[in-house]
Amino acid sequence: MGLEIDDNYQALYQQLNEHSLEGDLLDIAWYRFKLCADAGLLLHCVPAVFGGHEDSFLSLCQAYESLGYHARDPGLTVSIHAHLWGCVFPIMMYGTEAQKQKYLPNLLNGETLGAYAFSEPQSWSKAVNMKSTAEKKDGTYILNAHKRFIVNCPISQLQIVYACVGDMVSAFIIEEEDEGVELLDMVATEGFITAAMGDLMLTNCKVDQSRVLGEIGEGKEMIRFTREMERVFIFSGLVGVLKWQLEEISVYVKARKVNHESITKFQTVDHKIAEMRIRLDSMRLWVHHCAQLKDNNEQITLDSAEAKVFCSEAYLKSSLAGMELVGAIGLASDDFFIQSILDGMTSKFIAGSVEYQKDIISKHLGLT
Repeated sequence: MGLEIDDNYQALYQQLNEHSLEGDLLDIAWYRFKLCADAGLLLHCVPAVFGGHEDSFLSLCQAYESLGYHARDPGLTVSIHAHLWGCVFPIMMYGTEAQKQKYLPNLLNGETLGAYAFSEPQSWSKAVNMKSTAEKKDGTYILNAHKRFIVNCPISQLQIVYACVGDMVSAFIIEEEDEGVELLDMVATEGFITAAMGDLMLTNCKVDQSRVLGEIGEGKEMIRFTREMERVFIFSGLVGVLKWQLEEISVYVKARKVNHESITKFQTVDHKIAEMRIRLDSMRLWVHHCAQLKDNNEQITLDSAEAKVFCSEAYLKSSLAGMELVGAIGLASDDFFIQSILDGMTSKFIAGSVEYQKDIISKHLGLT
């Protein structure tokens, strides 16, 4: 995490830390996202032609690790990455020139918050089980869908919705004010609480051909890209959170005394902290490894699946270890460590479950 990146966003960090997390979570989620957008945080890895920083994936990861360290708001990280990988980058990669000109400016300056709608009540991470349909009629598409646990959904103005045209999974750009669009109330979750999640209902939602993203049938490829990027790069921010957590715990255990001696004299305490440091550095190595592969235009299907499995389990283990080290004070309902454990549990499911990643790994090994 470079000092230059920290310096670039000092004003942002101050604003985030001055802003209370108490109140309406939807308002909080929108406000904090907009602060990050105004600071230019959404512009990493974006070409200069779109007003971006035109830097590397590695720089993007360093910027979000810095955000995680200073803001300590994992939900904010999840929200931003759903916006980037689910909307911004698919439109940059697959959109027509007209779509890029219409949507990218406001997606990048934060005037528009994006969501991508893939998972459903029964299909979850499996595109083959998708029930959403898009029927072509008189030059338009009529969409019917029920999407569940969609990050940013309740406060988004634009959604990339995946639906089947016959047996071909395809992507459509849906705007908040389209007829037949219903953004349902926020789903009550205990993990990543500032990442607003909700359901999206489309009932005979009619869109014309200009709203098809990419070609009909390219949806599976877009989903693969979005999931690969999101499931590893959300951990760039979580690495920053764990870095702060480790520093705080180290200070705490050095100051805590038993029989007038620091509890660091106990080997079990030292070993827990050593293991937390190993997990932290290993998480960073996995994230940076995937970033470097992308900077070299290489595939990360297997690597991102492995990274997701390791990082989510490491985050949860370190959060549990932190709770054990701080003891009873960590049981307070508003304590950081209780929330961190809940975030760690949630990280095992978001952007594709750990079990689904193991399916991907097994397939690459030729086992299935």
